[in-house]
Amino acid sequence: MLDEIDKDILRLLQEDGNISLSEIANRLSVGVATVHRRIQRMKMDGIIKKKIVVVDPEKIGKNILAFIEIKTMPNYEDEILDKLSSFDEITEVYWVTGDFDLIVKLVVGDIKEFTRVIKKIREMNGVIDTKSAIVVKTKKEEYKIKI
Repeated sequence: MLDEIDKDILRLLQEDGNISLSEIANRLSVGVATVHRRIQRMKMDGIIKKKIVVVDPEKIGKNILAFIEIKTMPNYEDEILDKLSSFDEITEVYWVTGDFDLIVKLVVGDIKEFTRVIKKIREMNGVIDTKSAIVVKTKKEEYKIKI
């Protein structure tokens, strides 16, 4: 279970993944070794999955962000999830409840690339239907979780 120091460490890391151990220790009035030990424990427990750099897709020519809902035949979900997870253009893959079975987030450079990926998805064994939504404007895109 997380105590308040663990939660404070996570909050600081979510704000700035490059924050130093000494800066965290300073802000929380604890020792650097304590911060280091707690971070290592949270990594081992899978609470901290990884540190990443968040790239602005448009600045590297990836101008289309889309969500695709996918309806599958019964018992094909796992197979399709595995295939979708191997696509470089797909950044998130979810098995969901509702009218569609799966939702994926797709980031591509142009409509031609978008169409190519949609076609590959529709041709997969077990895919019944797809529904796509291209994002026109992003108001909020948050990577931190309220702790």
